[in-house]
Amino acid sequence: MPREASDRQLAVLRAIVEAWATNGHSPTIRELCTQMNISALRGITVHLDALQRRNYLVRTPQARSITVTPEGRKALGLPPDPAEQLRILRDAVKAYQCQRREYERLSGEPELREIRRAMEPDLRSAREQMFRLLEPDPGKE
Repeated sequence: MPREASDRQLAVLRAIVEAWATNGHSPTIRELCTQMNISALRGITVHLDALQRRNYLVRTPQARSITVTPEGRKALGLPPDPAEQLRILRDAVKAYQCQRREYERLSGEPELREIRRAMEPDLRSAREQMFRLLEPDPGKE
């Protein structure tokens, strides 16, 4: 089981939640560096990577695409945000659909079977994340 998030990591997470509440979008990595008084971009990305491993946030390659998960809000002692949950679910569904389309595209080409086989764990992982987000919270029942 992973260790708890550090105070610094929780401060980064809190800054992301505040940016969403204030601006309606996540901060850039540079903005986080400035806000947290960290001089190197890598300093923030290390914290973001650790928070992502703990499933406290989700990132996609687009700019301003850091989204705090319900687990992240829970770690900060905040109630779940329905709009945020919808964004996370939408991102998970998009990721699954994109991987699924690529997987299907490769299915008809015998010479690409090895690539298709290598994609299966990623596809399975995206599908599991999508369904995990759809499951009701056991604490609310």
